[in-house]
Amino acid sequence: MANIDLATKIMMMENLLYIVDKDANLVLLKLNYAQKLLFSNWSHQMIDIKSRQEGISTGILGMFFIEAQLIPGLVVAIVSHEDYATRRLLDKVDIFHKHLPVELKSKLWHDSDNEKVFENGSTIYIGTAGQRSFGRGDTIHRVLVSEEAHYSDAEKLLSGLREAVPMSGYIIRESTPLGDSGYFYSSVQKCLEQQSDYTLVPFYWWYGQDYRIPKGSKIVLERDRGDLEFTPKEVELMLEKGLDEEQIRWKRWKVRNMFSEEKGRFLTSEEAANIFPQEYIEDLESCWLGPANRVFEEVEEYLKSWSLKARDPIRTEGMVEIWKEPEVGAKYIFWVDPAGGESPSEGDPHDGVILKLNPWGLEHVVSIRSWTGQKPFAYKIAEIGQKYNLALLIVERNGVGRGVLNYLVNDILYKNLYMERNPAGELTGKYGWNTDHYNKASMIDGAKTAIRSSSVITYDRSVIRQLRALVDKNGKIAAKPPVRDDRALSFCGAIAISPQNRVSHQLAVGDFVTFSGRRV
Repeated sequence: MANIDLATKIMMMENLLYIVDKDANLVLLKLNYAQKLLFSNWSHQMIDIKSRQEGISTGILGMFFIEAQLIPGLVVAIVSHEDYATRRLLDKVDIFHKHLPVELKSKLWHDSDNEKVFENGSTIYIGTAGQRSFGRGDTIHRVLVSEEAHYSDAEKLLSGLREAVPMSGYIIRESTPLGDSGYFYSSVQKCLEQQSDYTLVPFYWWYGQDYRIPKGSKIVLERDRGDLEFTPKEVELMLEKGLDEEQIRWKRWKVRNMFSEEKGRFLTSEEAANIFPQEYIEDLESCWLGPANRVFEEVEEYLKSWSLKARDPIRTEGMVEIWKEPEVGAKYIFWVDPAGGESPSEGDPHDGVILKLNPWGLEHVVSIRSWTGQKPFAYKIAEIGQKYNLALLIVERNGVGRGVLNYLVNDILYKNLYMERNPAGELTGKYGWNTDHYNKASMIDGAKTAIRSSSVITYDRSVIRQLRALVDKNGKIAAKPPVRDDRALSFCGAIAISPQNRVSHQLAVGDFVTFSGRRV
């Protein structure tokens, strides 16, 4: 029985398990789109970042319940963030068991408020975080950590659970976002930076099949009952994510009717517009409500727009992520930030970006990340720069950047290396860029100016994520851990370089903020 495949277990769920739906009807559990996506990505270690009420916890709970009936001695732990949520999960298990066909219903040897023990020896424990600890003395085969972002000490709980779950077991962590801090936030960021063993699966609000309101519905404002006149933001969302009028009508209605239990009142339109991306996620950048000291807060709306346009690279070749191939006659800026040491550590790789100069401004077309030594890294970036029409190559020479520059200047003889200029605009004779407290602030100000004027764009989610994570703490600008800032600062540096090379490199005419025309 333990070897039954996933498809068969799903079939059993849909034909044997009953739930109470949103209209209070007792119905068979038929997987919705979000639940199907959940099981198409099913893996032993998962982090599910979700929108509200898409049935994710119900799907996981149903799978674990079926497995508890099939596998003798299986131990399942379901942990929630508050007693009310725990009670609801327990009620779902009770309904699953109560409505099983008599010939398949296993007897309960023990039935309490937080533990169900079946006659085959399987156990389902359901409790609130903090009620009990898990550690080396336990063996748990299936774990659901529900609404993890709301836990006060999720890291301690997860450290115990990881010790208790064998490699063949499953740890599924799911939650709606809750600010850009805490263990759940850190865990998601590590997944995004490819520094985690967990599989990250996002569940955007439009996956909810009932998150739509048809034309003519009386529950919305009269002006929204007919054909909608879409705002620019709504048009952007529809074009980038393929949404339709009924989904936009639902979003408008939801934003108008968001209630805050903490405040004890309905939110104002401005408050609701800010909180909506956290409760109903649209991307993995804007769903984290950040602190007031975020460096790029003033251009947040532009970053949200970028998030909607962000996409996977068209091709990845080793250290290189490519959004657009080199074009004949095009000019490129290639900024590289070498990491510390001869061999960079896992958490501190080399990073860099290539921006293309267009008539309307700058377009981010390539990103790099590498853990190679300095010499092979220097040869590789020279090869990439050559491919992109002998791109202007700027190497940040702080620390080990000098070693990379040495190979580029003396061994490789790269023909288009950036040479430093003093404040008067005169060449200093030094190759590379030395970042300090003063020019870092200037780089960031220039990036914000370019963003506001729509003179630059990126499709790279890592850049957007890192820009949003940059904070100013007592005058020191850095990304809020665990997010790194190397790629975001490379992006800002490449923007800063663009107007400074008119004489020696003839990259462009005029400043990047005064390019005529707009991107189409």
